[in-house]
Amino acid sequence: MFKNKKITAVLFARYNSKRLKGKLLKKINNTSLLEISIIILKKIKKIDNIILATTDQKEDQKILKIANKHGLNCYQGSENNVLERFYKAVNYFEKNPEILIRYCCENPLTSINLIKKNINKIIKYNYDLISMVPPSNIVLGTSPIFMNFKTLDYIYKNAKNKIYLEHVENYCYDYPEKFKIEYITSNRELYNPETNFSIDNISDFKRVLNLFNDNNLIYGEYKYKTLLNKSGLKIFIKNYYWNKKIKKYFKNNFINVDNLKEANIVINDKNNKEIFNNKIQIVIDNKGYKYVFYGIKNKEKYLIFEINKKKEYNLNILTICLFNSLIDRVKFWPPIDCTNLSKKISNSKSNKNISKTNFYNYFPKYIISNKKIDYFDFNQIIIMKKNEIKKIINKNYGKYYKNSVYVIDNYFVSLKKEKIIFLQKYDKYRISNIFKSYPYSLI
Repeated sequence: MFKNKKITAVLFARYNSKRLKGKLLKKINNTSLLEISIIILKKIKKIDNIILATTDQKEDQKILKIANKHGLNCYQGSENNVLERFYKAVNYFEKNPEILIRYCCENPLTSINLIKKNINKIIKYNYDLISMVPPSNIVLGTSPIFMNFKTLDYIYKNAKNKIYLEHVENYCYDYPEKFKIEYITSNRELYNPETNFSIDNISDFKRVLNLFNDNNLIYGEYKYKTLLNKSGLKIFIKNYYWNKKIKKYFKNNFINVDNLKEANIVINDKNNKEIFNNKIQIVIDNKGYKYVFYGIKNKEKYLIFEINKKKEYNLNILTICLFNSLIDRVKFWPPIDCTNLSKKISNSKSNKNISKTNFYNYFPKYIISNKKIDYFDFNQIIIMKKNEIKKIINKNYGKYYKNSVYVIDNYFVSLKKEKIIFLQKYDKYRISNIFKSYPYSLI
């Protein structure tokens, strides 16, 4: 017991994963993903009980065998009704534990410190749910979900839509007025919106495996600041115009080299077809009705971004503005799935539709400034007084704060502990970089 609260972790595991069958039995350093999850949770003394919730399918006997070897309580239930399996597993072994940790076993880079911190937080502030989906700003795959038992009990007794049978917490996201929800925010060391450490497909597994192999990681003992750091990357840019602009706007973000042999990453345009062994190449192409950005390493090719052409989009502008995001993606190889910037956003945490496109996850719709400034055709400028801008950033005024960057006296600004912080001198080519920056993840 911790602070007189009984804490139970429920491991969700099954063999028949939709996109990567048997993934929990895949091994990193001779240890399966399932066993890594168990090792991590057993290091946390605040947890009273660990339950494995698997299915009643024959294939999951392999899962049970591993769990039994580690002395876990095991429950077999419905394969498709995760909500029922969750609820019945908890009630079978525990009589109304106060705090539940919903733990997915495909996350071997889960942070022990985040688990400890959020156990404290859910007790101290009596939250119904603590979640790691956006607007949380942590890398996906570094934290489980935390909830009170009363939250699970309420969902089980009231959820009617089938989506909640598989995605339990979505009920809370769709009815936020019924619950006290906290979204995990962390310091810079866990911030990179262009990758994820959760294993859903074979590319995800390769990415996480590479991280373990390249950094000699010990299960549960991770230095995320080192893992996510990109300052030592050496980049060679073959296009003269891009090189000149990127040096100007992002010179502190990486090491620019003039010798191709020294580079980790090479930026190419479509006119250069050369393949460089053991180097990551970012190739940018103008294809018919769309622009395409993709990564290549040793003949492995992955789409990164694509966007339908519009008169207000210019390939040079997009390349320079998206530069940081491109580097953040390919640093963790293989990169995550392609983002179609022209596609409408699908809200993975909710049953509700969203009308904006992925483009507005990378570029703000509004620039709110106290002075006239230069801007791109796809942005809208709104001129306001300084005090009005400060109120908007504090979310106490106006309607524009969600899809905006803020500029005061020709400087990008953000908020820290209710104080305005001046970030960088304004330049329209830095808009996407600022919009996707760590300070803006906290607004």
